[in-house]
Amino acid sequence: MAFALSRSVAEPGYLIARSPAELAWTRASKFGVGVWPRALPAVAARRFSEAARSRPIAVETTVDLASPQQARQAAAQMGDPLLAAFVCNDLRRLLPTFAAITGENEVVVRLHTIRDGMCEKLHADYVTLRMLCTYTGPGTQWVAPGDVVRENLRRIDVPVEEANASVLRHPGALRQARAGDVLVLKGEQWPGGTGAVHRSPPVGPSAPPRLLLRIDAKDRR
Repeated sequence: MAFALSRSVAEPGYLIARSPAELAWTRASKFGVGVWPRALPAVAARRFSEAARSRPIAVETTVDLASPQQARQAAAQMGDPLLAAFVCNDLRRLLPTFAAITGENEVVVRLHTIRDGMCEKLHADYVTLRMLCTYTGPGTQWVAPGDVVRENLRRIDVPVEEANASVLRHPGALRQARAGDVLVLKGEQWPGGTGAVHRSPPVGPSAPPRLLLRIDAKDRR
């Protein structure tokens, strides 16, 4: 890479990136989580919210970096031309970063609406790497590696919220991505590492739906 990683973006156990390309530094052994913070343009944010409320969205497809048209075809399933262009542009920026970290050129892209809490228990995914972006609704909650009490991750003897609290070294350890932020989470299958701990944000029955982009290596979902 042409740039140097500054101290201002490297935190204990996680990376705050200034661009999609910088997220590739997450491959370093000292990082379990990478975050690219960004605010969505107001027009795109409104249109994503409207799309998620108007109909269920469930896109799942395999994309090969050698075939750019596959990214366009996946994004086109959004229906809305503006949103399709936005998602396509995201895939063109994010998929090379995913490949730079994992060496995988073939990925599974999933874009879907979520109307419930999904995985509200703090956990680590049994994958090599996962990339997430919430386009509308509350973002994924995550914990810096140094703030995790890993031996409590599998607790089933207490209610979920009590089990989650026991995983955190202090009450402020649970962080949350905003709509538009891109998260890179190492999984339990990352060589020589331990998976990044995270969960879906808790949502009530009347909460607006989330729209989540998820990228995984093929056959590792």
